Amino acid sequence: MTTWIFQGNPDRFDMDGYLACGSGRIVWMVNQYRRKIRPGDQVFLWRARGSGAYGPAGILAECIVESPVTEIPDDPSSVRFWRGQGRIAPRPRVWLKMVKILGRGAILRRDVIAGTRGLEAVGPIRFGNATNFELSDDESRELNRIWHNLT
Repeated sequence: MTTWIFQGNPDRFDMDGYLACGSGRIVWMVNQYRRKIRPGDQVFLWRARGSGAYGPAGILAECIVESPVTEIPDDPSSVRFWRGQGRIAPRPRVWLKMVKILGRGAILRRDVIAGTRGLEAVGPIRFGNATNFELSDDESRELNRIWHNLT
């Protein structure tokens, strides 16, 4: 199993709203690592800072990949959460099963993650202009430790 961070830009997409709609399954775009992402992999959903109008950057949820990467249209329930032009056309995407979602307004903040030994340059902290980030085994262990200590 590989652990990933999938990032969303709140200036383009209301991640908080999409996660709160409560379906238990969501679709996410895969722009990098299409051949490496597999069913059973762990995913943390990261909200980027964007313009800063939507709150701090960090992790909102934990998921499990349920499907191979496939060219599929967007989840119809997500269309209303796109800000501006949506991404409805078929693109490489995966289905994700929600494991844990922090409550509305709650987040594992970027500064907490960046201040944790071994995670100072993980995923979007190191390079924010991507959608999908692969974590090393050590990064995965440390991120899981702080994530599961939240509650």
